[in-house]
Amino acid sequence: MKNRKFGVRSSEFIVRRILLILLLTMNYELSTINCLHSAQMAGVITTIKEDVHVLPYQKNIWQPSKVGAFLYEGDTVKTLKNSQAAITLTNGVVIKLNQNTEFSFDVNSSIEKISSQIKMKAGQIWSKVRPKTKFEIHTPVAIVAVRGTEFDVNYGAGKLKLKVYKGMVNLKNKFGNVNVKEGKEASAGDEGVPEPPKDSEGEEKKWDDEIVSKGSLKIETKTAKPVTDKAFEIAVSVYDADNKLDKTAKPEITIKSDIAEMSFSSDGANWINELKTEGVSEGVIKLFAKTSAAGVSSIIASSDGYTAGQISITAIPAKTKNLKVKVTSSTGDDELLLKFKKK
Repeated sequence: MKNRKFGVRSSEFIVRRILLILLLTMNYELSTINCLHSAQMAGVITTIKEDVHVLPYQKNIWQPSKVGAFLYEGDTVKTLKNSQAAITLTNGVVIKLNQNTEFSFDVNSSIEKISSQIKMKAGQIWSKVRPKTKFEIHTPVAIVAVRGTEFDVNYGAGKLKLKVYKGMVNLKNKFGNVNVKEGKEASAGDEGVPEPPKDSEGEEKKWDDEIVSKGSLKIETKTAKPVTDKAFEIAVSVYDADNKLDKTAKPEITIKSDIAEMSFSSDGANWINELKTEGVSEGVIKLFAKTSAAGVSSIIASSDGYTAGQISITAIPAKTKNLKVKVTSSTGDDELLLKFKKK
């Protein structure tokens, strides 16, 4: 840059320009933080058979959905006749929906409670909940509350039927509650306490077995707290149905985030918000990610028929920020490089 002497007016112009840029930057960062809390992601659809529709929160038009679609708090999901689906929630819970099922994600003000509660209007849901994970299904007649188990809920015509395959589930309504253990079933309506648990009736074939899972995806990163606008590496691993690294699998994997400020790259040079890749080798693929937004966000890896992988990251602001300012004066154009350091 050439050395020039600027007058008072030129100096005032530079200061005003810098202040404007700083204000715009601050407003952008504040709006980014607000966006992180306005619509929390609740899960991702991993399998669809036939027709599955989603009604976005506070909207009045149902939309056909697809594998890899994100679901947010307040969204309503329904399967049509002869249709089924599988969803992985952000808290690790896996649910399968039978035909003619409709439910919505509860809206919570606390980030920690996202995906912990759903409201079921009708249909049948199979759920697998990891140990120590709180999860509840609310229906008009009763509530199913669990902490790590596998169970089936069938609700219709004012009656809820519950079958527990692993662990224990608490079934409660306004009249009382019962604990239903593994291999037992119970029911509840809008009159009287839930019925006492009894042995489950034998089933030749469970409906949820029709939604076959090929395995699961897992995301890892060695960068605990990435810095904004700086690329960091992530690795996506493919596991089979027995939870073993599948070195022969080569699925198409979609990588996305719940925020628009996150982007991904296969080579560190070309960046995109939604990355589709087939470069899995020995069961693992390594990619790059970066975000311009400080705070908590999620990265989701999904593929048709696989339980989605999810990881939460906390990006911290860069300690320095460079701004280039073009200054026009009577003597010509000059470019100033300003470096701001966070204390």
